[in-house]
Amino acid sequence: METPGGRGDVPHGARAASPRPHVPASAPMPWIQVLLIACGPLVAFASMVNFAPILPIVREEFGLSNSWAGILASATLLSHTILQLPGGQLTDHIGGKRALSLAVTLVGVSLIASGLAPTFALLLVARFILGAGTGLTFIAGIAFIHSVVPPEKRVIAQGVFGGAGNLGVLLVLLFSERIASLVTWRGVFLVEGAVTLAIATLLWTRLESGESHSQRVQTSWGETLRQGPLYLLGIAHILTYGIYVAVSSWAATFLYQTHGVGLEWAGPLAATLSASAVVGRGIGGAISVNRERPVILVSCFGAVLFTALFPLMPGTVASLAALLILGFFAAIPFGAVFSYITRISEEGTSGRGLSVINFVGNLGAFAFPPIIGYVLDVTGSFAVGFGLLAALGLALGLVVATRLPRTAVPAA
Repeated sequence: METPGGRGDVPHGARAASPRPHVPASAPMPWIQVLLIACGPLVAFASMVNFAPILPIVREEFGLSNSWAGILASATLLSHTILQLPGGQLTDHIGGKRALSLAVTLVGVSLIASGLAPTFALLLVARFILGAGTGLTFIAGIAFIHSVVPPEKRVIAQGVFGGAGNLGVLLVLLFSERIASLVTWRGVFLVEGAVTLAIATLLWTRLESGESHSQRVQTSWGETLRQGPLYLLGIAHILTYGIYVAVSSWAATFLYQTHGVGLEWAGPLAATLSASAVVGRGIGGAISVNRERPVILVSCFGAVLFTALFPLMPGTVASLAALLILGFFAAIPFGAVFSYITRISEEGTSGRGLSVINFVGNLGAFAFPPIIGYVLDVTGSFAVGFGLLAALGLALGLVVATRLPRTAVPAA
C-alpha cells in the first residue's frame, strides 16, 4: 500500500497516514480556535512559576530548609518534563480537544489541592501532579494547532501559542505576591485553580474537534525516535527555551547581588525577560513564514551571544537592555521550531514527534539553572556561569547549523 511519503509498505507497529486534505492557499486562520488553545499554556506556565514570588511565605509557614524549598519549586518542572513523551502518545490516542481539556482540568484540580494541602508532603504531591497537567497541556496544545490551522499558517499560530505561555509567566511575576498579601498564598492557588477550571470548561464546550488540516500519522515509537531532525529541533529548543528558563531563574538574584537592586525591584525588573519574550514569540511567528530555518539559526546564536554578554554589562540599565534583547532572541523561533518539522520530514507530524522536540528542550530547561548555581558556588562569578552556558550553547548551535536539513528528508 502506498503511503503519502512514497513508501511501498507500512512498518511493523505503524498505521498508514491518510491523505492530507487539499488546503487552498487562501484558507483563513481560525483565530477563535487558536486563542482558545492558547489559554492552555497561559494557565499552565502561570501555575508552574506561581510559587516563585511567594515561596518565602510558603517556606516560613512549613518551616522549610533551602533544600526542601528548592525541591518544592522544581517538583512541577520534573513531572512536566517526564510527562512529555507519554503526553504525546495520549494526544495521538484520544485527540487534541480531549487531551487539552483533560490537561487543563488536571492543572485546575492540582492548584486547588495545593491551596488546601494541610501538610508539606501533600503540597509536594499536588505540585508533582500539577506538572503532569502542565506537560500534557503543552504538548496537546502544540499538536492541536497542527489539526486546526492550515499548514502555511501554523508557524504564526505556534508563535501565538508560545507567547501565551510567556504572558502567563509575566502575569504571575507581576501580581502573585500582591494577591497573596490580600488573600494569603493559599488564596492565590484557590483563585487560580477556579479560573483554570472555568477555562477547561470553555475549552471542552467551545473547541472544535480539529483534524481538518491534519495528516493523521500513527507511527510506532521506534519510527518516531529514528527521525533525526526531531533531535536537532529539540537542541534548538534547548538553546532558546532552555536558556530563557536558566536566565530567568537567576536574573533577579544577579541584579540584587551584582548591581545592588533591592529585592522589591529585582523581581519586577527581571520580568523584562518575560515581557520581551511575549512580544518575541508573537513577532517570531509572523516573520518565520517560509523562513523557519534561518530564523531558528539566527535566534539560537543571538540567544547564546547575549547570554554571555548579560553578566558583563557595566550597569543596571545596560544589563536590562541585554536582558531585553536576550528574551527577544530566545522567544522568536518557538513557532518555527514546532512547525518546521512538517517541511523537512515526509513521515508527517504526530503528537509523539512534537513531544520528542519538547522533551529534549525541557532537558536543557531542567539542567541549566542548577549548572549555573553550581558554578556560582565554586567560582562566585555570574560571568563564568553564564559564559560556560554560552560556550555549551555555541557548540550545540554549530551542530544544529551544520545538520538541520534544508529540504525534505527522504523516508527511511
